[in-house]
Amino acid sequence: MGSKRGKYAPRSSSVRFIRNLRLLITSCRPQQNSSNTSHSIPQIQLDHVEDKVGQSDKLPFKSGTSLSRSSPRTYSPALTQSHSSLNRAQTIFSTELDLLLIRLHELSPHINKFFILESTHTFTGVAKTPILQSALREDSRFEPFLERINLTIWEGRELEKGEDPFTQENQVRRALTDILVDSLSSLPSKTPSPLMLFTDIDEIPSRSTVELLKSCDFGPKIHLGMKEFVYSFGWRVGGEGVGSWRGSAVVWEERGRGEGEYYRHGKTGERVLEGSGWHCS
Repeated sequence: MGSKRGKYAPRSSSVRFIRNLRLLITSCRPQQNSSNTSHSIPQIQLDHVEDKVGQSDKLPFKSGTSLSRSSPRTYSPALTQSHSSLNRAQTIFSTELDLLLIRLHELSPHINKFFILESTHTFTGVAKTPILQSALREDSRFEPFLERINLTIWEGRELEKGEDPFTQENQVRRALTDILVDSLSSLPSKTPSPLMLFTDIDEIPSRSTVELLKSCDFGPKIHLGMKEFVYSFGWRVGGEGVGSWRGSAVVWEERGRGEGEYYRHGKTGERVLEGSGWHCS
């Protein structure tokens, strides 16, 4: 006779369901293709080493380089009060109130302005009633962050027959780009360009990642490699290494008017910082 199943042991049907779910998620991911570099994982994967005690001035990376806390960005002195207000986070919102709250709590120590755009339609053209404005007004959980939130309600539309939903998604991202450009134009001309995080609402950079990026000269852009989860943070997928990578940290040297300076969610280079946060789809 076989051993009895423990009271809380998972049933075989549950195990099969989880296994099949993971296989389905994996099969639905775009396949890497060397001829389509815009969708392939960035090739230069950099380790993110937390300096929790603050005693190490250098953080090692796989590429053989290092970022030094003692040699911060020349145009953005690390963690100085005069420049801390320049750090910004941008995202598109739909209905994910809880994820937004997690995002605000995680990033608030290092981000001084949150730009959020909510559309009256989904990317596929389905009309929806905006909910965030009333939530900010009525939900006390948002109160600590209200002064730093810049919310825009964008008038979406129904799609034309056969129209690709990515058309409307690109229009939404362009609209948020215009908002950012307007906000940057109000800064004095000698003000350093800000560090900006371009991630979707379910892509949450860790505060240690933001602290590292503020402290080090990583260049004009770098992808943020995140651990992937589905349904909740209890369902990890993808294994170790870089899974989600489309989010990025950028510095717009020309304040959104230069080539390639717009709010995008795709490949912009070959460098990605591993362990940058969490992606919960």
